[in-house]
Amino acid sequence: MSSIGKPVCVREYESLAQQVLPRPIFNFIRGGAEEQSTVGDNENAFKRYRFLPRMLCGVSKPSLETVVLGQRVSMPIGVAPMGMQKLVDPDGEMATARAVQSMDTIMVVSTVSSCSMEEVAAAAPRAIKWFQLYILDNQEYSRQLVQRAEKSGFQAIVLTADAPRIGKRWDTQRDSFVLPAHVKLPHLTQGADSLGNISDRMVPALTWSTVAWLCSITKLPVLVKGILTAEDAVLAARHGAAGVFVSNHGGRQLDSAIASV
Repeated sequence: MSSIGKPVCVREYESLAQQVLPRPIFNFIRGGAEEQSTVGDNENAFKRYRFLPRMLCGVSKPSLETVVLGQRVSMPIGVAPMGMQKLVDPDGEMATARAVQSMDTIMVVSTVSSCSMEEVAAAAPRAIKWFQLYILDNQEYSRQLVQRAEKSGFQAIVLTADAPRIGKRWDTQRDSFVLPAHVKLPHLTQGADSLGNISDRMVPALTWSTVAWLCSITKLPVLVKGILTAEDAVLAARHGAAGVFVSNHGGRQLDSAIASV
């Protein structure tokens, strides 16, 4: 039982998770690359932001609604692609999708999801769903994943650009982390039970022509995830991307990369 009572904020949920999850799983979820400098910088960067409120504006019915890629959402907050969610819940990404649907916002489903995109789509048919794509093994298999996403009603493709290899995560190396037997990765063409196996299958030689190719094989909007400079944002647009994710992969890839805000 938690020593903090009912959690009421993210930090308390993190503390509760540390109490109830096996250490290797908690370290895998919480940890970042190497010394985790970028993880700390991300948190500190958010803390530096402050509100400058205006008064007497008549806010009896406040709304955070906005439009993203033509879709109306209840707030400018969505769920980023997080793989292997059956590590912590038997329904995995399906449970997250149902929660996202209830909040009328966006979920990005990972290539390394522990539920197939078809299962996620069936679990939350009204949710706005985007599919995050790693280029694994070869472009032809990636094409098949995109076609499956289209058929399953996904509304965008998110290409991860900042993971030519999985970052060195010292905590998971110390724990010799492997996936439990009940956690499968149905979007992969063959078994993968460790971060090393997945990393070996990533195609490291992606270029801006990969973005143009991806745009050419789908009618869905393509976004590029992992952009940290204005120059790369411009190049993404020039090669057909509909948008970018300003992201450093949660500090899990290249330690000492700048914070994303």
